[in-house]
Amino acid sequence: GQVESIEAYAGDAEVTFPKTQIAYAALTWDDPEVEMRALSLEDVVEQLAYDLLSDTHGGWENNDGAYGEFCFDASARSIHLEFNERFTSSELYTHDF
Repeated sequence: GQVESIEAYAGDAEVTFPKTQIAYAALTWDDPEVEMRALSLEDVVEQLAYDLLSDTHGGWENNDGAYGEFCFDASARSIHLEFNERFTSSELYTHDF
């Protein structure tokens, strides 16, 4: 599982990400300390997507593949995720009469 593409829009027009560095507080599973990183805006958006996926749908990369779309709306100060999970299911029933 991976994020396939990151795009920025102003209205309906695709635009390039501004070339700016942002301080990002990173946590890792094996270290309780916060690590500050300087990332590009595009990298911060990607990292947030991975972090939010892990928080809301742990194991999203497993099973039969998931797909969806994040929308980071800067003017509304909101992030929206549409998430589709795929999995194969099997149910066994046995009966003795």
